[in-house]
Amino acid sequence: MLIMGFTLFRLPRPYPTPRRAFAPLQLLSILILFAVFALVARRANGYALEGSSWPAGTVVTFQMGLGPAGRTLIDGNTSWDTAAAPALGAWNNIMARLRYTDTVTSPPVSSGDGVNAVVFSNTVFGGQKFGSDTLAVTSWRSSGGNIIEADVLFNRHQSFDSYRGPLRFGSNGWTIGDIRRVLIHELGHALGLDHPDDHGQHVDAIMNSMTSNRETLSSDDVAGAQALYGAPLAVPEATPTPLYDFNGDGEPDYLLYNVSTRQTAVWYLNNNAFVAGTYAPTLPVGWRVVGVADFNGDSQPDYLLFNASTRQTAIWYLSGATFIGQAYGRSVPSV
Repeated sequence: MLIMGFTLFRLPRPYPTPRRAFAPLQLLSILILFAVFALVARRANGYALEGSSWPAGTVVTFQMGLGPAGRTLIDGNTSWDTAAAPALGAWNNIMARLRYTDTVTSPPVSSGDGVNAVVFSNTVFGGQKFGSDTLAVTSWRSSGGNIIEADVLFNRHQSFDSYRGPLRFGSNGWTIGDIRRVLIHELGHALGLDHPDDHGQHVDAIMNSMTSNRETLSSDDVAGAQALYGAPLAVPEATPTPLYDFNGDGEPDYLLYNVSTRQTAVWYLNNNAFVAGTYAPTLPVGWRVVGVADFNGDSQPDYLLFNASTRQTAIWYLSGATFIGQAYGRSVPSV
């Protein structure tokens, strides 16, 4: 039995006071072959489930095709894909039995093709129009309780940007969609999570049906994802050191390094408390991060690398936690 579901992310009518302008989310289920689909809620645990999930151990690869922004966004990015990509890491860092990955390409806007796409679109798969207040739609297909495809369609007719902190509003009083915040929410639906407040729960969660100043996962969001996919083991041999403010919130963050996989990651902190994380570049064999600073004056942290065998130094330029270029420095003389 094949089931197809949609989740719609909506904007409200403008409010006189911008602080009260929220974007409600509504859930519609479209059943194929007259199948009956029951939503499953977990009230006691502060989260709600849609009733389907990916098989354990699945690597879900999203084809990111949001494209260039055509301007410099509020957070300094010029690519929608780069601005939105940390949303995948937000979920990856708290799950054990599922992993999101992405590749930047130009995927088709189609359902049932086996491609997990994240794109801007004028319509919902070429047929149904977006509602005038719809920001994004997540469509997922499942068979036998297993999700087999998920697509996120951003409404091209809405206003988006990328920013951290409280919600921002346009001159017309409408909320400006933060593309990263919206994608974190939509990827939660792609995992199999529903809106807890639609099930009578009163919790702080990015999965609630109304967007808010929350831009990172709450403990309730984490609990829901881990109910489906388990909690990750501690990263082996990862050494945290507060080095730099990677997300521009005025708080120092941890740069983590796994000596086994050579993977780096950033843990974002707020008042020394973990709030979210994202994977950062994997280093080549023989290289280590020995410092972090803004080497090119773009107000973004960069890696200073050192190769102990060749004594070569190098700089990896980053945008947030994304590698964007490199330059070799001078070799350090032997002592």
